[in-house]
Amino acid sequence: MNKLKDFHHYKGNSLTPSEKVERKVIELLLSSNLPDTQRESSIIWELKHSSGCCQIARILAQKRNLNIAICEVASLIHDIYSILEGKYQNHAKLGAPITQKILKEIGGFQRKR
Repeated sequence: MNKLKDFHHYKGNSLTPSEKVERKVIELLLSSNLPDTQRESSIIWELKHSSGCCQIARILAQKRNLNIAICEVASLIHDIYSILEGKYQNHAKLGAPITQKILKEIGGFQRKR
């Protein structure tokens, strides 16, 4: 079974790629210039939702002996378009290129076929 690292408050240079994605998603939400009045869900909701999804993904991954990092990243990034644009219509399809860009920027991920 995959083991989680010790908690380190998401600071420093030793973050795993999945922790970098989590930090990036939170930073995108906290630095957003799109006000809640122009969003379908509030920034507070998106913060809670991404955090909750990540926690549940970790638990399920451990319980099912899955790759924790992959499950974390998938749970964090699944609403990336909504996080950036505030809209949910077609958000999965529209979020794919954004996800690809973030994963390339962060590094540490390989495309497997």
